[in-house]
Amino acid sequence: MQKRLSILALSNDVFGFIGHNLLLLTVLTFFSFAGSYLFNVLAAYHLKLAAVPYGVYIYLYYYAFIALYYNQKPLFSKEKFLESLKMFCKILLFSLCVLLVAHIGFYILRSLARSFIIFPSIYGFLQRTYHFVLSNPYTRIGVFLGSLFLLSFSFLIPCFSWVSTINGKDNSLLAAYENLRGNYLKVVLIFMFLFGFLSLLISSLGLFLGRGGLSALCALLTVFQIVCYLKLYDQFNE
Repeated sequence: MQKRLSILALSNDVFGFIGHNLLLLTVLTFFSFAGSYLFNVLAAYHLKLAAVPYGVYIYLYYYAFIALYYNQKPLFSKEKFLESLKMFCKILLFSLCVLLVAHIGFYILRSLARSFIIFPSIYGFLQRTYHFVLSNPYTRIGVFLGSLFLLSFSFLIPCFSWVSTINGKDNSLLAAYENLRGNYLKVVLIFMFLFGFLSLLISSLGLFLGRGGLSALCALLTVFQIVCYLKLYDQFNE
């Protein structure tokens, strides 16, 4: 039997959890802030050098957050940690393959567009459209949201399997998709709001804030996103 997602019930669960776990979430927000702030400081000097340790930190942070959320004991288990890392690498590889196919498809279309060079008006229109999409900030937002839509299916939904690995439930990728049957639109819209709209809003506010203020907002957003993501997961994996 398909389960219908209730946005109201999800919202009540999210804010109820936040209200009952303020101390824990405050500590987790601090660690998120520390990681974000240090990354911004290091990235100002060398972005690539900062990206690798920050990526490791983020993975450990998310793993610890999920383990604490589900009250896993012990918090870190060698077998479970390695199994979850293996699952995450599979999901990451799957997502990269999907993005690579989309990227190749885009360049194929661009190459095909060159076949219209014998029709100057059509070719000129396609060329101007291409440059407009890349240069206009509003169309770039559209590209970002389109990429996020693709990532919702290729990464965010499959990551439910990663959560299941940590939580000790069915961690197959097929189960992650099967459990959401009939609710894909709502789930994707939630992802677009959490990781698209809110992220763009924070980025816009960051233009008026210093490095510390931006890191603080990012930390609060990260904790809120994770709580919403896990509560969404719970809706289909109780």
